[in-house]
Amino acid sequence: MYICIEQLGIAPQHQNKFIMRANLFIHKEVLEILLTNGTSFVPNKNEAKDVFIERVSAEVEAEYLEKIDLKEVDETSIKKVGSKQLLARLNNAKGVANDLIRYVLIKRGALATPVAPKEAPKGKKFKPEEEAPEVIEIDYTDYTKEELIDFVKALKARPVKTTKQKYTLDEVNEHTAAAKPNVGKKCSFVAYGSAERLAGTINGVWVDKRVPMALYRIRLEDGSMKNKIVLTNEIEIFEPTAEELAAKAKPAEKKAKKVAKVEEKPTVAEVDAEWEPTDMKTTIITKEA
Repeated sequence: MYICIEQLGIAPQHQNKFIMRANLFIHKEVLEILLTNGTSFVPNKNEAKDVFIERVSAEVEAEYLEKIDLKEVDETSIKKVGSKQLLARLNNAKGVANDLIRYVLIKRGALATPVAPKEAPKGKKFKPEEEAPEVIEIDYTDYTKEELIDFVKALKARPVKTTKQKYTLDEVNEHTAAAKPNVGKKCSFVAYGSAERLAGTINGVWVDKRVPMALYRIRLEDGSMKNKIVLTNEIEIFEPTAEELAAKAKPAEKKAKKVAKVEEKPTVAEVDAEWEPTDMKTTIITKEA
C-alpha cells in the first residue's frame, strides 16, 4: 500500500521539504531516472515512458514518503551547458547520463571518438619481417591426376627459406677486411625499411658486435650517413672511372714533388764540408765615445 504525504496531514506550506528531486535522462529512446541520493531506475521491457514515470513516482513516495520532482534532461538541454562543465560532470556521470554527455562532447569535438578494439585475425600470425606464404593458383582442369601429383611432389622438394645466417666474430672480421678496399667508392643501395634506392659514397666499414655483423658506413649526397650490411645483394658498388682516378692522383703527385724538393736540400754535414774560412765576413762596429 502506498501512502501519500497528504495522508500524513502535513500542511501544504511544509510539503516542499518532502520532495525528492530527480532527473529523467533521455538518450536515443533510452530512459533512466536518477534520484539526488544516487538511486537509479530503468524501465522494464516494452514499458512506456508515462507508465515508467508513474511507477517510479509511486515507488519513491512509498519508500521515502516524498513526492518526486522530475526534470527531463535530453540532448537539447545538455547542449546549453558549456564543454568545460560537461567534462567535469563526465567524471561522475554513469549510465544514460554518461552516454548523453559523451555524445554531445564528441559532436562538439571536445572529446575524442572512442575506437573499438580490433579483433585479432584468426589463423597464423606473421611478424613484419616474415614473408607471407606463397600462394600458387592452379587451374586443375588443365592437368591430369598424375600430373598434379608430380606437381605437388615438386613443390614439396623445393628448398625451404631459412632465417638469416649468423656468423662468428672471426668470420665477421674477415668480411670487414674484404670490404675495406671498397672504402671511397660510390655505391647505390636500398634503404632499410623502404624500397627507395639511394646513392652515396662508402665512408668506412664497421662491426656491430651485438649481432655480429659487418656494415658499410655510407655518406649520402646530402651529407647524412646510412648503414648497410656488407653481405647483401641490395647494394651495388661502382669502380672509379679514369677521370676519378686521375683526380685522386693529382694530390698524390703534388705531395711527391714536395717530398722530392725537401730531399734535394743539402744536409748540415754537406754544408759544413763545403764551407771555407774566406766565406765568412766580419763586420766591426765601433762605438763613438
